[in-house]
Amino acid sequence: MAQDRTVIVTGAAQGIGHAVAKAFKDKGEFVAIFDLNEEAATSAAENLGNAKGYQVDVVNEQNVKSTVEQVIDERGTVDVLVNNAGVQFISPVEDFPEEKWDFVVDVILKGAFLTTKHVLT
Repeated sequence: MAQDRTVIVTGAAQGIGHAVAKAFKDKGEFVAIFDLNEEAATSAAENLGNAKGYQVDVVNEQNVKSTVEQVIDERGTVDVLVNNAGVQFISPVEDFPEEKWDFVVDVILKGAFLTTKHVLT
């Protein structure tokens, strides 16, 4: 594996995304930690080292586009993208509000679409 590639991991401030970011960092890669929570993204990046946190709302196309462009301006390229961002709400389906369902689908599907789109363009 080539070292010091630029890797974007969405939803990387905690959980599985953070573990993925750490695995890339441990291989010598630079990790751009994308997360909705700016403070958590910054803290996660500081804890990892060879990383930087970015506040990104993956369902907001302009925010995704401008942040991907910022990473490319700073690093020259994006070599790897891990679409990990996700949300979940625990509720019986009969009590589950449609607005929450729409949000879950947007984060998981639209977020992956938008980050992929703007990394590739």
